[in-house]
Amino acid sequence: MAVFMAISPNQRPDYEQKEMSLDLIDGDLAKALDYWRSLTLDDRAPSWSEFDLMKLPLSLIPKCHVCDAVDGGKDFLCRFWGTGITDLVGDDMTGKLISTMSPSTQFVDTMIREMRVTITSKEPRLLSSHLHHQYGSSIFQILLRLPLANQHGEVAHCLTH
Repeated sequence: MAVFMAISPNQRPDYEQKEMSLDLIDGDLAKALDYWRSLTLDDRAPSWSEFDLMKLPLSLIPKCHVCDAVDGGKDFLCRFWGTGITDLVGDDMTGKLISTMSPSTQFVDTMIREMRVTITSKEPRLLSSHLHHQYGSSIFQILLRLPLANQHGEVAHCLTH
């Protein structure tokens, strides 16, 4: 579930994410998690090379992003940035670092922290995401973060919807 509203980069929203139980997942996000789990062997995260984004429910893909950890997760480089996310934040982040993103430092810091937790834990995570704007508008969505391994088997990528 997501409600999207454009927010100007010069406006400063408050942003929070809260972890939720994976038992609460349903619909297309549950299908995405099931696909990810079908690729896991011996408790290891699937690799980006074996994960086929096109096997996710098509409704999810525009709102997905895949980021590569930089320097152990101090920052993340966007490998894939869906058009729905571009509409949300007003910028196509493909090929860019998350740290260069707007709308606010709190938003960026939270994204980096939560993706770092996902790659460190090597576990899928379900989160509620709430962006509050000082003028009263807000965006609420449920996020699924999935860790993905690199060619060496190290978890170094995070897919988010």
